[in-house]
Amino acid sequence: MDSHVRYVLDSLRERLWVKPSLYACLAVGSILAAGIADTHGLAQFVPDINARAIEALVTIISASMLGVATFAVASMVAAYAAASRSTTPRAFSLLVKDRSSQNALSSFIGAFIFSVAGIVAVKVEYYGNGGRFVLFLLALGVMAWVVATFVRWVDGIARLGRLGNTVDRVEEATLAALKAWGSERALRGVPCDAAEPATGEALFASTVGYVRHVDVEALQRWAEAQDAQIVLRARPGTLVTLGQPLLYVQGAGAPIDDDLQDALRKMFVIDDARTFAQDPRLGLISLSEIASRALSSSVNDPGTAIECLSRLVKIFSLWKRDTLDATDEHDVVQDRVRVARLSIDDLFEDAFGAIARDGAHCVEVGIRLQKALSALDALGGQEVQHAARAHARWALERAEAALSFQPDFERVRAAASLINR
Repeated sequence: MDSHVRYVLDSLRERLWVKPSLYACLAVGSILAAGIADTHGLAQFVPDINARAIEALVTIISASMLGVATFAVASMVAAYAAASRSTTPRAFSLLVKDRSSQNALSSFIGAFIFSVAGIVAVKVEYYGNGGRFVLFLLALGVMAWVVATFVRWVDGIARLGRLGNTVDRVEEATLAALKAWGSERALRGVPCDAAEPATGEALFASTVGYVRHVDVEALQRWAEAQDAQIVLRARPGTLVTLGQPLLYVQGAGAPIDDDLQDALRKMFVIDDARTFAQDPRLGLISLSEIASRALSSSVNDPGTAIECLSRLVKIFSLWKRDTLDATDEHDVVQDRVRVARLSIDDLFEDAFGAIARDGAHCVEVGIRLQKALSALDALGGQEVQHAARAHARWALERAEAALSFQPDFERVRAAASLINR
């Protein structure tokens, strides 16, 4: 599937109105389709269902579903607010994609629309005997579906917005984003150095905001059509300003006129906020923010910070095993697009910098941080080891400055000695 199509579909999952609208259309369509039974001679084979019985059944559904849907929305909003307070507001976009909640809300609204449309159809005598029988079966099916959905949703809403659930979602999104960059850490393009000087014709940003998505596949197709090379400068997660180059075009056979520039700009999605899809640094920052909030004096929850450190170790370990150490000869797919590699140093700073700063006064966090960095150092790889050892050294220096009780600092120093320097 095209990357831009995937991005659009993923963005639609953040819109709570999309799925309920589809369910509402399905409900109305099923009401109309039930009338087809009257044209196929079904009436002579099925019992005659009294219109009043059907009307009573769908009236019960309509009377209850609107209230249930309102309750569902209130519960979801409360869960989102709780997650923003206890974890980080950046996780909201992940919580709002929760399929269980969206399915429940969509089912309740769809059932309400179904019942209202069913009442109208019965009142205007839209159905004959066959149509009434089909509508009766549909109404029973809707009731069974709503009950089953509600039971499943109650279990899900009890967990939605809780700290552990939110951390799970951030971890999953971060791993997916890291894997999307490929083993060369260049969005499946040709890797290059971020400091490498770029030449060619520049395409400048026309707005201010964060790069949420770059359609690298479309850039590759454009470059092939123009027999050109592209150097991508604004990677996902970058804050771009007016006049800042998004990319450079090298070797194009024709001048890059206004129409071509507009076509290239459409391959970038720029908005006020970052998104997790192509931006693994946002996921690492979010986990770090959750840990930092837990370490604040108002919360004082070092256990959550330690849990976040464990998740960060898991993310880096799985990423290195499944992606960095992979030997996929087809990793570079967009061979006409040069992309600066993800920096391991930047990733470690996003993950551990704030935790080392805010947890320097806490001996438990200091020890766990040193053990986490020691575990990552043991993974091997020159860049990973260099970053792990540097952050272990800085964390130890922070702990020395913050811990006034010497035995506490000695415990942190003992944990730091586990790293092979």
